[in-house]
Amino acid sequence: LWLFRTLRRILGMALAVLHTVFFRLPELSGAGSVALQDIARRFGTLKGIRAQFQPYGVGVEGAATVEDFLSRVEWPDKTQGYTHCLTVIAQDVAALKGYLHSDLHLKDWMQTIKPFLKGIIVFDNPLVASDAELAVASIQHPVLFKFPMLEGKVPEELEVILAEFNALDGIKAYLSPHGGPGGQSKAALLSAVDWPDKTMDHTHLLYILARDVAALKGYLHSPAHTQRWMAATKPFLKGILVFDTQLALPSAGTAAGDTALPAVLMVSLLVAVAAVVFSKL
Repeated sequence: LWLFRTLRRILGMALAVLHTVFFRLPELSGAGSVALQDIARRFGTLKGIRAQFQPYGVGVEGAATVEDFLSRVEWPDKTQGYTHCLTVIAQDVAALKGYLHSDLHLKDWMQTIKPFLKGIIVFDNPLVASDAELAVASIQHPVLFKFPMLEGKVPEELEVILAEFNALDGIKAYLSPHGGPGGQSKAALLSAVDWPDKTMDHTHLLYILARDVAALKGYLHSPAHTQRWMAATKPFLKGILVFDTQLALPSAGTAAGDTALPAVLMVSLLVAVAAVVFSKL
């Protein structure tokens, strides 16, 4: 049983997709906001889906306004006018497709958000962060980049700097091009989920998990970020969008059908591990 659960956790990380949607909703407030929060919670009733819907900055360690949050991290507003973020974790590509084409998304969500919507960006990439890392973090700091010269790739130079980010106190950092698990290309993923490209030419997502505001501020002002990262990305950079929200995703295992994984793949892994174990006896 322990082995099964361990393999399920590892396999889930390998198959999961992070689906991040940025919205311009400058007039959203009151009942509209409550309704969207409720629908986002109900996304969790869909098979293999966890979701949250949060405004920029507000609520992070009690920040009452965007200006309050920005003053705490001492960083300029780089949201490009985007105000809210929907974060969806799908246990695999099939779960992502199910969510996208569900009545809850196509009817309830879209009809509720349509009167307020002034802009949208949608980005998909493999979820590399573990459930334990997501549970420890209180803030997510997703940063969208337009790196047209690097589409589908992450240069070794940036991987080295990412390692520096991950050495910072209270920080976990991952950089991914648009695409699905196992090296699935952007075109292949969009075809698999039968959904149009809404990236607005953004090619990469830097996903930062911060333990708290102090950790996020430390990362933002670190030499690894302000000097080495900015210098290394400058030759490729054609656009950027920076966002921050509190991280309040439902815990792993609460999504409907969360224990379901492809049986053939699970059996194959069990056989492989068993072979290794018995070879040592």
